[in-house]
Amino acid sequence: YVSTDALVLGFAFHHLVMDGSSMASFLQYFAKILRDPSAPVPTPVSQKPSLDDLLLPDDETFQQLFAEQQQRLPVFDFSPGGGKHSIGQAKPQPNRCVILRFSNHAVKAVHDSVQVPGSRTVSALDCIRALIWMAITRARLDLGRLQGVTTTKFATVVDPRRLLYVPLPDYFGNLFAATVATSTAGSLVGDRPDDGKFDPYQQLRHAASLIRQAIQAVDQD
Repeated sequence: YVSTDALVLGFAFHHLVMDGSSMASFLQYFAKILRDPSAPVPTPVSQKPSLDDLLLPDDETFQQLFAEQQQRLPVFDFSPGGGKHSIGQAKPQPNRCVILRFSNHAVKAVHDSVQVPGSRTVSALDCIRALIWMAITRARLDLGRLQGVTTTKFATVVDPRRLLYVPLPDYFGNLFAATVATSTAGSLVGDRPDDGKFDPYQQLRHAASLIRQAIQAVDQD
């Protein structure tokens, strides 16, 4: 809740200028300056980004590139019986957007249950990523979109600022590396055994470990 005499500021950032890490740094320093105008500002933040440094195509070239992408990029219809369409074909049913809410208590409970005793090999965020990956894979299996031997992937990005040969923790701009965890659909979600000996967190631990391994594979090279 916000008091009646409070001031709320909203910020909009274009991804051409900065990534999420830079946005967080900007907001932290902005709040710091509001509290203390004499506070020093790091050089990367004090330098105003110049749009002249961005290699952007002119309007005509941009429209041509956009038209080419329209012909190439597929549109997926996730409803039962749907499939892949090109943008020029009949419009598929609209996809649905769902906001997932996880309480701190629920996230901590799942995270603690997934951990191997004596070690903390995956993060809480790894567990949330794994839950989503498994849920989507299971739904696609139930709809017949995937087979047990089908390869499924989970892509995420890593902030490599501190991983470079010359670390750049305060770099302001776009700097990220993509990484992909891979598994077969059957291995990721599997079937519950008939004998009832089923660990509900074993598969989640496996999926979270695959994501953590993919993240840790991002190094200086």
